[in-house]
Amino acid sequence: MSTPSVQPIVSLLSEDRPGPHDVLVADEALLPMLLFPDVAVVLRDVRDPISILQRFLLQAAVDGRTLNLHEAQQATSIPIFALRRLSREFAQSGVFVSQETPDQFTPNDELCRRALATDRVELEKSGRMHFLFLPESNDLIALSNDEAIRRFVAALQTCVPDAGYPTTGVEGRGLGEFLQSRQDCSTITGLPSDFLRIEHAGTVLNSSEGGTRQPMPASAPAFRVAFTVTTEKGHARCRLKLLSPRRPAPIELSNAKGMIAMMTERGIVSRLPIGSVPMLVEIGVPLAARTELVFGSPVGATVSLDAWSAREVSAHGWLTHQYVVRVQQAALALTTRAQMCFVAADEDAHRLFAIDEAAQSLLRLKTPPSTQSLRDAAKHAGRGVCDADVTERLWLRREFASVHSIRAQEDLFHV
Repeated sequence: MSTPSVQPIVSLLSEDRPGPHDVLVADEALLPMLLFPDVAVVLRDVRDPISILQRFLLQAAVDGRTLNLHEAQQATSIPIFALRRLSREFAQSGVFVSQETPDQFTPNDELCRRALATDRVELEKSGRMHFLFLPESNDLIALSNDEAIRRFVAALQTCVPDAGYPTTGVEGRGLGEFLQSRQDCSTITGLPSDFLRIEHAGTVLNSSEGGTRQPMPASAPAFRVAFTVTTEKGHARCRLKLLSPRRPAPIELSNAKGMIAMMTERGIVSRLPIGSVPMLVEIGVPLAARTELVFGSPVGATVSLDAWSAREVSAHGWLTHQYVVRVQQAALALTTRAQMCFVAADEDAHRLFAIDEAAQSLLRLKTPPSTQSLRDAAKHAGRGVCDADVTERLWLRREFASVHSIRAQEDLFHV
């Protein structure tokens, strides 16, 4: 992917930093989305165990090699409408085969005997599902039917898009044809385990139009979204939120593999010179420093400091402080969040970092620091760090209470 000609804008944030498992945190992105709501589908309906009436019909069909519902009604006095409903369910799932004579069926002997032996039969039932098409990454996702998804769908249907994105390659195709082709080549993700098929090819984009076949549009609306991609044990998870006035709850969109890969690639900024990142100068990095802001990932960046630069930065704050930065890539309509830290570039800088770490370790203690904890911290820091280096650093950072606690026994003769 080519690098945008416009340099990203990096700014400081006071908000939460990315978590330990985050691989991409997008505060704002423009995502084309085409929603297909309430598409008619066929779902698997497992009956386990089968009812007495179902067992009767299956056994009667196997024994008689054909099933006449009127004869079954006369023999059992069961209402004919109940026999018809169950027999049609069996016929729809292939257990029975309808004959030309009304109310008469031929059994699929193998399926009938298997159902009787296992006390289990797989039928079919009608259902409705929402599908979300992401044309930029070519993801087609079946959405679950939980409360968060329902709110997301309602918000998306009323939200005003910020832009449009061409649907090249699918423009003009019937929606039913499009969904069927994706089902045939198994490129619909997120389908539930009970999904069997799209019910028919007459599916329309707008269910209120009563079955009128509509072609796929020439463009898809693009909406502002925020999302976080995390990975744990090799599995990526995406939580996406629509940035609309209704602010629906985040939804799980981990099945959008193409979108996750595409956005992760876009979120990578390799390196930026000091002169293009004014934020670094604000926190003490000298403009003349020979260093860069280097991104190891979309959520992590470092700035290497030599001894001179480290001293300049230490005059403004802790060398070991970790910053939260926002990276705005206007050319990609993408704003991400990352964690930035300083790293030592030479031996003298390493010693300055070690002093800071020793001083901060004392500040993290649950009890006031003592001369013993000071000695332990300096020893642990290594690199020739002595007690005086650490107390001087605490004093310069105006941590006077900690310095007093360390020097109390010696200076004030406390026992």
